[in-house]
Amino acid sequence: WSKENCEKAGKSAIVVIGTEGSADARAQLQQNRLDAAMQGSETIPYLMSLDKGKYKPVGLAISKQFTGLGIEKSNTELVTAISEALQGMIDDGTYGKILKKWDLEQGAVEKISINAGQ
Repeated sequence: WSKENCEKAGKSAIVVIGTEGSADARAQLQQNRLDAAMQGSETIPYLMSLDKGKYKPVGLAISKQFTGLGIEKSNTELVTAISEALQGMIDDGTYGKILKKWDLEQGAVEKISINAGQ
């Protein structure tokens, strides 16, 4: 990102400074110790809601994080029931409405998968 958006324009490269997490990064932004902070696309809308008008996302998410549910492998009935319920929410638009409410549309999936990790 730095090469494409800074260095190509003749500006200095971004200097990366590690923080102790979201709260620390936010505190350092507020103290003007950082000019920007990299956060997960799932947390940015929440952080922006805490301090309205204080932060602005730059560009689109550079990666996607998938979150799963752990269910006992032998409990196939529960696996089927949950996956069908979640897919039903995608199909009927409920899932999209929830994502829109929390400004999380960028992380949407189109299909529920089972054991798709790794």
